[in-house]
Amino acid sequence: ARLVSNGAIAGSTLMLETAVRRAVLDLGLSPVAAVASATLQSSPGVGSGSAEPVRGLRWV
Repeated sequence: ARLVSNGAIAGSTLMLETAVRRAVLDLGLSPVAAVASATLQSSPGVGSGSAEPVRGLRWV
């Protein structure tokens, strides 16, 4: 996907639920492992280095 304003790459259009479902069904991961794989890797991008909830985020 690309931003209309400047053509920059905006990221994946893959829905999180689809990624988790495919990891379970196609790759054989447990649901817990699939959710962890899909969410923990992105936590540093929102200011967290752990699985703990990040407080004070605001979507703009």
